[in-house]
Amino acid sequence: IYEGIPITLDVQVRNLGDLAIDNNVGRIELATELQISGSTLHPQMEGSVEVGEGQIHYLGLDFEITRGFMEFRDPYTTPYLEIEAEQEIADAQLSARLHGPTDNLLMDLSGNSATLGPLEQKDVISLILFGMTASERQTQSQYQQFELGPELAAEQVAHILQRPIAQATGLD
Repeated sequence: IYEGIPITLDVQVRNLGDLAIDNNVGRIELATELQISGSTLHPQMEGSVEVGEGQIHYLGLDFEITRGFMEFRDPYTTPYLEIEAEQEIADAQLSARLHGPTDNLLMDLSGNSATLGPLEQKDVISLILFGMTASERQTQSQYQQFELGPELAAEQVAHILQRPIAQATGLD
């Protein structure tokens, strides 16, 4: 604003991938193609941001980004972000999908095992926390005479981690 007068904007922002976000959620390299118009009082953004390489940090693992984008769908709303990433644990391929408006991101986890096929959510979480599925943990605990120990530990860890992660990252 120059002496109380808003400046009119007509700016094109183009970046080929050397822009990065690096925080507790992950390291994400970006390529932009944006048009900024309006005024300094009411800027309007249109266009998209493509996600190149990077990682999403979740529960101590780095999921490698496979694709992603951010769109400015409406000039006065929060941008929409969608990122997909993968991590291999044991014989399972785990997928993390981070999506939604940037002020309220959601994280979806899924997985597929070479031996078991599609995994249930509890098995995905168990693989992330313990490196084995819930049924593998139960079988192992039967041999060790500690049937409830790993399940109770997993439940307690999930409850302990859920609130700080949600508060720190805005992830549900």
